[in-house]
Amino acid sequence: MKPYQYLSLTFDEHQYLWIYLNSSKPQGNTVSSALLDELMSICAQATQYADLKLIILTSAHPDSFLGSHDLEQLYTLRHRQAVLKYIQQAQELTQLWRRLPVPIVALINGYCAGIGLELALACDTTIALTHAPATFQHHDLSLGIPPSIGQFQPLIRRAGAKAAWTFILSGQVWSLSTAQSHGLIDYITSSDELLHTLDKIAHTKKTTLHTKQKRHQHWSNAFKWIQSLGLKQLIESYYPQTFYPAPKRLLTNWLSFPAQKQLLPSEAHTFTDLVLEAPGTHLLYLKTAEQRWLLELPRATTTPPSITLIGAGTVGQAYALAFLLAGCQVSIKETNAEQRQQAQTALQEQLSSHLNAKAYTPALERLTWIKSLQEVQTDFVIECIPDQLRAKQDLLADLEENTPAQTILVTTSLTHSLKDLTAPLLQAQRVVGLHSFTPFSTLSLVEIIYIAKLTNSTAIERTVELMRLIGKLPLILSYQHEFAVYRILITYLFQGMRLQQQGVPVTTVDKAAREFGMRYGPLELADYIGLDVCLQIGELAKQQMSLEIPALLRTLVANMKLGRKTQSGFYRYRNGRALKIEREQWTGNGEQMKRKLVKQMVEEARICLELGLIEEASVLDLSVVMGCGFPAFRGGPIRYATHPLSSSL
Repeated sequence: MKPYQYLSLTFDEHQYLWIYLNSSKPQGNTVSSALLDELMSICAQATQYADLKLIILTSAHPDSFLGSHDLEQLYTLRHRQAVLKYIQQAQELTQLWRRLPVPIVALINGYCAGIGLELALACDTTIALTHAPATFQHHDLSLGIPPSIGQFQPLIRRAGAKAAWTFILSGQVWSLSTAQSHGLIDYITSSDELLHTLDKIAHTKKTTLHTKQKRHQHWSNAFKWIQSLGLKQLIESYYPQTFYPAPKRLLTNWLSFPAQKQLLPSEAHTFTDLVLEAPGTHLLYLKTAEQRWLLELPRATTTPPSITLIGAGTVGQAYALAFLLAGCQVSIKETNAEQRQQAQTALQEQLSSHLNAKAYTPALERLTWIKSLQEVQTDFVIECIPDQLRAKQDLLADLEENTPAQTILVTTSLTHSLKDLTAPLLQAQRVVGLHSFTPFSTLSLVEIIYIAKLTNSTAIERTVELMRLIGKLPLILSYQHEFAVYRILITYLFQGMRLQQQGVPVTTVDKAAREFGMRYGPLELADYIGLDVCLQIGELAKQQMSLEIPALLRTLVANMKLGRKTQSGFYRYRNGRALKIEREQWTGNGEQMKRKLVKQMVEEARICLELGLIEEASVLDLSVVMGCGFPAFRGGPIRYATHPLSSSL
């Protein structure tokens, strides 16, 4: 039997041909030209198997059935004919499956996503084992590319228009039970009953299997649903059409070509356009950079460690929630009774909003409150107290004395160097710096700071594993470079403040930034971070770069207008929400202001690259997207400034 690179085969005594997806790549099974070649070769030669009754497509990896595109390969396809050939090859495979004389079954185990899910749905029927860790996702729109092998219409027939569109727009992950309820899985069976189920399928005509697939009752009213519930508005809420054309192109194809034969050529050309044009090419650039980055880091820890947090303010609460949701045992020490009560209430409410009733109680039981450092017996201690050098030094010294030697100590200071923070310690090798970005829940970058030839390598590695456990993207930096991303962020915030000083209304500044694609306007983000913290970061950054701190910022801080925390800053707040500001008239050039807002940010990114603070352009671009909210569809500040397609957005 011919050896294959991505597949392994078994022809059993029941005359069933088992095709095992078996990639050796770290990211598991993904769809590439080479994989498609092998699948087509096997299926084209299926008749050579005597008395073949059934073909079963499954995975040799228990946690990965078939993911989406092999992004490294897809990103390297820079010529139109190469991209078109690739997607047409995937389409041809689905047509070949339809012509097979015997049924082909997708036996889904593990993660099934993107075009991998489309290929599964192109099989004659889908099966999952009762207790298999099967999960389903279609997040390719986040890469700027839509479903493209004729399987979006079958998805709608199975799940219904609203559920199918929400599924691919949101990128949400469906569990096995959810996927079954939406018709993606035709059979769920136990291991003991699997052969019986396969035998039943083997003796069923392909056309009969197709008719047994769930057909949603609202399929015939799909167009009515679009008109009545506003599918275009749903699309716009996830992907603004100005920057993300893929959903609109998907909708156009769906409405224009009800027959699959007509749809496939249009889908292939749409896919090709979107892969080669902005924003698709920028989004693929970032995603491949992220994949390479993550492959160089330790994986997320598989056993949730125990954590002690010192301080239950905004930062402490954010970490506590993330760790509890990840299954960690969390202890919190907060000396201020009022703050402790507020944090207890807030964490209970946040856990309740994230978890169902069954999961809520165990999560809450993993949370304890302690009164003394002598009670600390955890794997990590993360200090989250106010950013004052002496107070943090004293706390770290107390932790060094009162915690087990193997406990890793983490400091979250944004305004003091790790070298200064650890200067009084006898065991500074235990301490790791950790910078998160605000808002914590939406910006996934964290900077992990170490001191060369001092910080314990195991402490760095375990902190990386911990951050990956809670879905963060760790950037490891020496303390000499520890504010690399923050110095880029601070130029953006300060430029917004300077424009406000020049008379541009607050709302106009932030609106211009969001219209450019920034996740947050500079002034609303400064309020969120805290204006006192912005000033402290500015003072520290000033020691390393040419930076002028806006006089307006000094004035606001002197008047204790610190942003959200004091209910007043650039905006005024009530119950954590910004109050509406009466819109002021401004007659300046909006496009010129957008360029001004990001020009210094881009220039500072270039300087950081030239100085070697971050050595790779793609890593820097991804860091600024994940840490500062720079628009992903523009590819990051370096890509935006240098790529010829940037002007097309």
